[in-house]
Amino acid sequence: MSAADVIVVRMHNEGGPAGRGAELLPMLRQSLDQRWQKYAAELARCRRKCSEKSVHDLRVATRRLLATIDVILAVMPGDLIRNVERTLRKRMKAFGPLRDVQVQLLRIGKLRQDHPDLTPFYTVLLLREQHLMDLITRRLQRTMTTSMDEAVAACNERLEQFVHAEPMARVASTAAIGTAAAAFARAVVLRQAIVPGDSASIHHLRLAFKKYRYTIEVMQPALPFVTENVLKNMNAYQDRMGQIQDVEVLAGSLKQFSRRTRGKSGTRLAPVRQALEEEHRVLMTAFHKAADDLYGFWNSVQATMVAPPAA
Repeated sequence: MSAADVIVVRMHNEGGPAGRGAELLPMLRQSLDQRWQKYAAELARCRRKCSEKSVHDLRVATRRLLATIDVILAVMPGDLIRNVERTLRKRMKAFGPLRDVQVQLLRIGKLRQDHPDLTPFYTVLLLREQHLMDLITRRLQRTMTTSMDEAVAACNERLEQFVHAEPMARVASTAAIGTAAAAFARAVVLRQAIVPGDSASIHHLRLAFKKYRYTIEVMQPALPFVTENVLKNMNAYQDRMGQIQDVEVLAGSLKQFSRRTRGKSGTRLAPVRQALEEEHRVLMTAFHKAADDLYGFWNSVQATMVAPPAA
């Protein structure tokens, strides 16, 4: 008997995810339906008004929908739902530059209260935001969801066909756990590849860990040891890395602006740039001290799989 078979048998005997395999497929159906509806609602809201909040909420809704689709593709591959995934990833990529500008605006909006020399830079960011929002708004108006809606409905129907098939339920549970394990393994590899002082290596880990975190969110109903507190700690771990990235992007943009303007403006902004560099250093140091917290985020999942056999 293979290690994977042992895990399936143990979970079945102990009422783990494989033992409750019949619950997994309905859970995925519900997750797909709810997250698709949420995505459609946020898309409509962003069409009406492309604000910082609506863009943020649409990005989050897209990531969560993609996480559900990733688990479904591991359980039940299919071209229709994969096409939806590809379309969503393209749309996510288009929002990247706008998100960066909006994060910088929020930060500079606060900093310029004490540093009025930041006002010209703030104005440039506002103009850039408006330009990107105009582009996104036009793109959203052309965005069609009919074919995607049909693909999601077809995927739900196919999942329904397997709900009462016990062998499929057990295989689906094992495949879903495998998806989470693969995502975590990828994060571990990138954690071990981090080079002190190299923020790019931390950024790579952040992207991998984000995928793992969203995957666990999808599967939480089947993972009783993954509590809300565990998810909160995962979010905090991810935020530490996100803060490093945000400060670095802002510092880079401000540096480019200073080079273009030259003269007194660049000199006056030097203290702000130095403060951002110091903040970046502090954030990097703090993260390196907490980087190994990553390894604990598999314990709650593993506890579900390999709990001691019942007496």
